[in-house]
Amino acid sequence: MLHFVFVESQSAPTTDPVIVWFNGGPGCSSMLAFMQEHGPLVIDDDSPIITTNPHPWNKNASVIYLESPAGVGFSPWNVT
Repeated sequence: MLHFVFVESQSAPTTDPVIVWFNGGPGCSSMLAFMQEHGPLVIDDDSPIITTNPHPWNKNASVIYLESPAGVGFSPWNVT
């Protein structure tokens, strides 16, 4: 099983493209991109405040943030 977060397009979700984001490797979770880089909300380092991202990728596309490979972030190694 792989953990993911789906963020629907703010523009035209039924016709806009879908982006699949992999951060790439066991050293970095895709949730970093979701919550600090280009997701709809931003949590800055050392801040307890969640703010709206003025330039999120989901303005004109839906985005799937995928934790990959298994064992990275919220994706478990084993599922029983």
